[in-house]
Amino acid sequence: MSRIFSISPRSGHRPLTMGQLMALGPADLRPYNIDFDHVESFLAASPAQLVSTWGIDPYSSRGFELEFSGGAYRAIVSTPSSPNDWRITLDFLAALAGHLDAPILDEDGTAYSPDSITAFPFTRDIGIGLASLQSSLDNGNTVMLDGVRRRVAVTPAMLRRITGAPSPADEFGETMRVIQQLDAYDASQMVARSPKGEILGMYTITQSVRTILPLAPTVSRGIREQIGTNTAVDWRINLIACDGPSDRAESYVPAGEVAYREAVERLPRDKVRVLDGASMLIEALDRDELDALRA
Repeated sequence: MSRIFSISPRSGHRPLTMGQLMALGPADLRPYNIDFDHVESFLAASPAQLVSTWGIDPYSSRGFELEFSGGAYRAIVSTPSSPNDWRITLDFLAALAGHLDAPILDEDGTAYSPDSITAFPFTRDIGIGLASLQSSLDNGNTVMLDGVRRRVAVTPAMLRRITGAPSPADEFGETMRVIQQLDAYDASQMVARSPKGEILGMYTITQSVRTILPLAPTVSRGIREQIGTNTAVDWRINLIACDGPSDRAESYVPAGEVAYREAVERLPRDKVRVLDGASMLIEALDRDELDALRA
């Protein structure tokens, strides 16, 4: 679900570049999910070439998507989104509409000016979105929400806390924001076949690095299609120690590996925080704590 706003410039308009759009504001507006080795090429591209996600740190949780299609700029806001991201999106739309001297058209046909768009009643849209999440959970569905940095698995307990708050919209926004703005490494999944033909799944914990791991690892859909749906996977955690200055790659050395579930069970309880229905945050481990996972 989403809400779409469009701005149609005059005929003959050449789409602005990402860099030009970012300069319109609001202040500190930034793109997400881009290759930072190719920032210059991204900023020189236009939203007619690719869809991008935008927001502002440390306030954004879901951001908004921007594209140029059918001769119009389109800002796409997820339902539900956070109050912060709504305000950021509306401020951006006001700036872009003012720059183009063109009205903003809501998907329901309502037209807004740069001055009136910032008063858009977004709280109602958030409420509709929360009701939709509740319906999905009541029907036994898994609810996964995209964020500016990581996906969030919404649980019934999380949603009860959100909807029971004095301001469900604000509670939803803060719940999402905290998870998105965590300064932590999202451990990547690696799957390989051993010399004996077994399928090994691997995640890594590195000494002194806050790490986000799945509560129960599962093979991604693409890999599952390659290895077969009924193939068993032996999940392991690879341990990396730091034996020197942390800013030198040569300081990081293998410190063994351990079965995934065993490693999780041996983690210090005060170093583990469940984030949502699918992931947990592992606070930075010192060398002794890392070595204890192999015990």
